[in-house]
Amino acid sequence: MTSLTPLQLEPYRKAITARICTLCNDRDGHGGCARPAADPCALNSHLDLIVDSILGVGESPEVA
Repeated sequence: MTSLTPLQLEPYRKAITARICTLCNDRDGHGGCARPAADPCALNSHLDLIVDSILGVGESPEVA
């Protein structure tokens, strides 16, 4: 696995915000994230690992 930079992760973060965060039970009345700083969203906390794992599957010849 490779380590992605924050700049490389930004398009994925924006896509998650647009598609997943809008449906999340932890959003505030304005559609923003209401998770406490001490307990951040797992998607954002582990975004680099999630994206890297998904991109790695696309390169695997066993996945058809």
